[in-house]
Amino acid sequence: MLSANATLTGEVSTRIYPILREQSAGLPAVTFQIISTPRLHCFGGPTGMVTARVQINCFADDPLEAAEISEIVRKSYDGYSGSPADIRIEAMLLEDIGDLPVINAGSEEANVFAKTMDFQIYYKE
Repeated sequence: MLSANATLTGEVSTRIYPILREQSAGLPAVTFQIISTPRLHCFGGPTGMVTARVQINCFADDPLEAAEISEIVRKSYDGYSGSPADIRIEAMLLEDIGDLPVINAGSEEANVFAKTMDFQIYYKE
């Protein structure tokens, strides 16, 4: 979904990575990772509903640019529902946004800034 978002790729190009950012590829960039995927159950067993927690991080060399990229993500996905692939997303809800300072090894000065975003994604397996 992130790679198919023309507004987002207009800012970060193809620098969208699972889990870790390729530092040699430059900035700005976005990473995403699945934090958890608890399944809902009832007395009859699994319901097939999943509530995934996904973290999306927006990196830039300027704090305002990191914030602008996080706004693109927020406006694109907070409240989203649809079927971008073979999964029906019932709801994608932003739960939290925060700052994520990135420190270079061997230096105490931050020269990369990031916004971290936690989404709850409700879908049926």
